[in-house]
Amino acid sequence: LWTNDMHGHIAPEPARFMNPAFPPPLGGGASAANYIKEVRAKAAANNEEVLLVDVGDTFQGTPIGNKTQGEAVVKYYNAIGYDFLVPGNHDFDKGRENTERLARMSDFPWICANLYEKETGTYVDWVQPTLMLEFQGIKIGVVGIITPGTASMSFPEHIEGLDFRPMPPAVIKHRDQLLDEGADLIFLAIH
Repeated sequence: LWTNDMHGHIAPEPARFMNPAFPPPLGGGASAANYIKEVRAKAAANNEEVLLVDVGDTFQGTPIGNKTQGEAVVKYYNAIGYDFLVPGNHDFDKGRENTERLARMSDFPWICANLYEKETGTYVDWVQPTLMLEFQGIKIGVVGIITPGTASMSFPEHIEGLDFRPMPPAVIKHRDQLLDEGADLIFLAIH
């Protein structure tokens, strides 16, 4: 299961985008949590596992996301039990320090293979480039990628000191590395 572009929509709200005059209700995070719980229960009954991931733009765009600077969404993700997250361009809308704060308060890793410190040329220390998961004996190598367009989509002061490198070289490098480490499958998680 995956989510992306949640933009803080964890509270119930009317779906005005579907019908402005008579918007149907959306259950928000509670409905999603119930659905995830049901899927996990069915999987467990069949001796199967469920992977739950998010591929970015987690909080910006709603009062609950913006007022808490993403903290409410990360707490929700922690409670639901996400396996990992890939940052999106809007996850930097409150500045890189806030993005780092959210990554460090997460109970799951943030994955991104093309996000570097400009000054040192090293990965930022609050994400890891890859992740190796194992489900029922199958090793899944995960490569996380953020759009390099973040460099032009964000205010310069929000991403100061960060280098969003091109996708293909990062994918190739880490795909091959994960295969050498015994991955049976490669999962690209890209925002």
